[in-house]
Amino acid sequence: MGLYIKRTLRVPELTRQQKINRLNWCIEHQNWNIENCRNVLFSDETIIGVRLDDRQIRGLRGRGTQARLRAARQITKYQGGSVIFWGGTILGGKIDLISFPASVTARNYVDLVLEPIVRL
Repeated sequence: MGLYIKRTLRVPELTRQQKINRLNWCIEHQNWNIENCRNVLFSDETIIGVRLDDRQIRGLRGRGTQARLRAARQITKYQGGSVIFWGGTILGGKIDLISFPASVTARNYVDLVLEPIVRL
């Protein structure tokens, strides 16, 4: 019928300098052995909205056709709140997942994550 699912690709937005820094880090550490890795903690965090992310809703339409305003979905600007999840991994183990409100202050972040987990 000539219909296609349309979805946008989502990737982290990195500046040219951030890309260069990541490449340089990899080059500097490419020859590390197990002993070098014993004191390294890799961590990441993500913010998840409480409401459905409407950007993930897909629809079918014909090739070359434009989306119609009457078919648009209204979205809530702030998604009804959000939660931050933080986790990490170390050689031979992992760090328990931590969750806290996205409205956390820098001081609270230090008290919840940096002092009790990362500093150890």
